[in-house]
Amino acid sequence: MKIIAIAPRIGAAVLSLVAFSVMASTGERRSGAGSTFKVKFSDFQAYNYLIALNVILFVYSTVQLVMLVNSNHNSSFSSPFKWVLGVYICDQLLAFLLFSASSSAATASELSRHGLHNIWPPACATWKLWTFCSKAEAAVAMSFLSSFFIITSSILSGYHLSKVPAV
Repeated sequence: MKIIAIAPRIGAAVLSLVAFSVMASTGERRSGAGSTFKVKFSDFQAYNYLIALNVILFVYSTVQLVMLVNSNHNSSFSSPFKWVLGVYICDQLLAFLLFSASSSAATASELSRHGLHNIWPPACATWKLWTFCSKAEAAVAMSFLSSFFIITSSILSGYHLSKVPAV
């Protein structure tokens, strides 16, 4: 059972680190109409939200991995029921928040790639920001995959919670 609990946490930690790293390196400089400008991830609130949640998830998953490997964590902090309940609540909260961040970043990427009819031009094509747009989309994809792993961890911690006697 321990391996089953560790695997999704490893997946969440690795993919959130990749998503954070790719998004943090997303930026592109372009010249046009006599001026030079740089587009970076921090220009988009949705991408900032995505980075923040992926950093939080990476730290949380890494701490959970260390505690799972050491496996004496239940007696160190509180009753086993309270500990498992706390892990379940944190897993649920992070799963919802990361899925929310990934969805809003996907919307920003979609608008950048395709624009919005008569309102927002497709930035990727208009300013030829192919590298920026591709990296942002890759980071969003990694974040969605990371969401899958934290949701799996949440399901497993919910199952574990159902097996621990309430005291």
